[in-house]
Amino acid sequence: HTDSILDTTGCPASLPAGTLAVVREVALGVAQSLDIEGLLTVEFFIDKDKSKGQSGVLINELAPRPHNSGHLSVSAFNLSQYDLLARVLLDLPLAEPEPISTDSFAMANIMGDLYFDGEALKGLDMSALSKQPGFVDLVLYGKSEPRKARKMGHLVARGKTPGEALSCARALRDGLSFARTNG
Repeated sequence: HTDSILDTTGCPASLPAGTLAVVREVALGVAQSLDIEGLLTVEFFIDKDKSKGQSGVLINELAPRPHNSGHLSVSAFNLSQYDLLARVLLDLPLAEPEPISTDSFAMANIMGDLYFDGEALKGLDMSALSKQPGFVDLVLYGKSEPRKARKMGHLVARGKTPGEALSCARALRDGLSFARTNG
């Protein structure tokens, strides 16, 4: 998160197995206690208490709908959050989503800030996408007016490791911000 807005997300998560087990247990417990039938996104923060050498999980947000933190599922899995919601709504059998490869994936949100040079509106440099290996997908949300701190889209990158995928996603996003408008 940056300024309380999701900045990047990645898969697989770079968390210890024990923390992943707790996250899964808590998310399932929340869904069961709320008697959710459908899709529930549970977004967590990891609280690292360095004095005790432990890390805990804190729920940041619950969203009973497709959510920005799950957009990565469209490019990185055989079934996306949208596919699974459609299956629930149509009473079709559910299946466990599986990664489409052994690579790691990362998503970086594209905020309205990228469209500005100071206060002047500018364009995005789409040529940057061809300059960086690992580019998978770019989704612009079709919002007519860029505003600072507004999600305008996202991009997805892949790499051999979670860190490589995340670095690639950030480099791709940074590369988009260099175009200048004339006039």
